[in-house]
Amino acid sequence: MSAGAMAQRKLPPTVELPKISLKGAACHGWLEKQNTSQHIKKYSRRFFVLRGSHLTMYKKAGNVGINQDLKKWITCTEFDITGAQVFSGPDDDPKRLFKFTLNAKTDGYVLNAEDSATREKWINALTDAAKGSSRKVPYLESVI
Repeated sequence: MSAGAMAQRKLPPTVELPKISLKGAACHGWLEKQNTSQHIKKYSRRFFVLRGSHLTMYKKAGNVGINQDLKKWITCTEFDITGAQVFSGPDDDPKRLFKFTLNAKTDGYVLNAEDSATREKWINALTDAAKGSSRKVPYLESVI
């Protein structure tokens, strides 16, 4: 696959959004989170919400089948990113071209955005929040 074709790769479409309050959110939307276990890299799609210096990650509750409630979402992780470091990369996966790293006091994540603009928006919002300043962005601009 060519680099141009990989750059066009989109995250899987979403048919629903979590029913969570986005009031006061500086940034929110879908990102892929890298899970590393025994040197095997896998990615999980999660919905992230940044409010002030707190980042919350949501996922669906359990295996959601056709006849089950598709609106069940649970909080995976919530943590304070004050003083965190945020930077582009690593560039070690040709299938995920828009990765960035968040290193907070308690946790560290490698995340992948859908495109370069979304990655930069998240890097800027997380950097502002880590410094203690954040700004709100319109909902439709930040949802992938």
